[in-house]
Amino acid sequence: MTPAEAALLLGVRSDADAAEIMHAFRRSARSSHPDLLVGASRAELTAAEERFVRVSAARDILLKKAAAPAGTASSGREPPETDLGPGQWFTSPSTGRRVFVAEPEPVPLPPSTWALTAWVALLGAAVALSYFGGPLPRNPLDLVLRMIPLATFAVVYAITGRRPFLVLGVVWAAATAVMTFALASFGSLLALEILLVPLLALGVIGNRKRRRREAVAGT
Repeated sequence: MTPAEAALLLGVRSDADAAEIMHAFRRSARSSHPDLLVGASRAELTAAEERFVRVSAARDILLKKAAAPAGTASSGREPPETDLGPGQWFTSPSTGRRVFVAEPEPVPLPPSTWALTAWVALLGAAVALSYFGGPLPRNPLDLVLRMIPLATFAVVYAITGRRPFLVLGVVWAAATAVMTFALASFGSLLALEILLVPLLALGVIGNRKRRRREAVAGT
């Protein structure tokens, strides 16, 4: 793999500095590191592994070039162990297995979008139920100050995995539980039970997203 090919693979200039190279590598690793593709099929993991080998080699080539003194001559090719062209076998740095490198293709993320969509839809139904039969039925102020922020924090945490939204969501959920038991009725208790299910599921999705972000940041 030549420096020009490595730059094209990472989407940077061939004379990019180390900071640009590492930023581009981490961006690529988010969609290609096999350890981050939770729930992916064997074919997706194999394709991700192949791409990760290539982007790792591209990073090493460009970092070596960036660290070389100005004016250093280059043959335009790296040693054979970093020449990751299609149709060759290499040892994967992540698993130690031999990997056949095919033409790189974009690797789709696991189909977690469907789970997120389903839980958000159920959350919307629970919010509607709470509005009509919750502790303060048909109260617009309760909807604006309690239910909409609670739903927003849960969904944003599931999408981003950022801890502050988890903390805010827990606070609002606790306030909801206290209010429900303080003004207990059959409708409000039923609404609380239904509401807690999608909130917990979105929290699980957010935790997975947070762990992936932390793993990529530590790559």
